[in-house]
Amino acid sequence: VDSGAIDCVANAERFPHLKVYETPESLRGDCWTCAGGKEIKKEGEIEVDWQTSDGQTHKVRMKVGKVSRTLISADKLLEKGHEVILSKKKPRIITHTGKVIMLRRRAGMFILDMWHKVPIKAPGFTMQGS
Repeated sequence: VDSGAIDCVANAERFPHLKVYETPESLRGDCWTCAGGKEIKKEGEIEVDWQTSDGQTHKVRMKVGKVSRTLISADKLLEKGHEVILSKKKPRIITHTGKVIMLRRRAGMFILDMWHKVPIKAPGFTMQGS
């Protein structure tokens, strides 16, 4: 969870089974500007169904680009009616329905454990030789 991120973002390589949908930003060739001035092209958007470690189910739309880390924008969470508390002892998200999602603090970052089902490819059918 990032308090400085303007979008929820992910690299499509982390979700190769999800369809990337074009957005007005991706069609225009818009970019994010990173610290240090590097630009990352906006490639579109995905929708991710995920759940917490305690089984709460959620859905998030994430912008896609060649980012190194998946980021959840604290501002986008606030826009959806959630509260984001980035405290030292009990960092958490309180959803608009009052459910609490605990975060972990590690190396100056607030980590949201998100679990996402990835479809398993069925093994190919091979014909019996004659």
